Amino acid sequence: MSYLETGILLGVLIVCLHILGTAIWYGIGPMPSSSLARATIREMLPQEAKRICVLGSGWGSLAMDASQTIRDAHVTGIEISFFPWLFSRLWSSLRRADNLTLRWKNFHSVSLAEYDLILCYIHRDGMKALQPKLEAELRDGAYLLSNTFAVYGWNPIRVEKLRDVWKTRVILYRFKQAPAPNP
Repeated sequence: MSYLETGILLGVLIVCLHILGTAIWYGIGPMPSSSLARATIREMLPQEAKRICVLGSGWGSLAMDASQTIRDAHVTGIEISFFPWLFSRLWSSLRRADNLTLRWKNFHSVSLAEYDLILCYIHRDGMKALQPKLEAELRDGAYLLSNTFAVYGWNPIRVEKLRDVWKTRVILYRFKQAPAPNP
């Protein structure tokens, strides 16, 4: 085996181990949405949303779709795993997505208060952990569009059940702050 082949093999191994390690550490790896789910999400995007945040943007497909579907919106994708984030940065540069920013960060450390729409494909336990942050930071009228996983106790304004083997649901919510208790 040549030095080049060894270097490439070692590089691929490092990338795979990093993604695996991040997945084990955070409890989930970067899982792309299916093409059917992505098409449904594009169709369900609220066109009035001008500040969009994709939590756990992974390889960048949902963030890229949102930035191309609502051209006058600014989309921010947030991903904690370095190599999927790097891939999505390179891909967005090639596609010249001027209204897309991709951040390498833990989305739990980012304020969601400025966004009109939150997009996510986060597993059940992740959604449960995210719910208090959403309820504390989202402003009245903000949307949450979730691939597959629901937010406990929230009433969706629209649910699309996909005709796939997993019976995937795409769920759209409109956030409303609970009224303050009477003193």
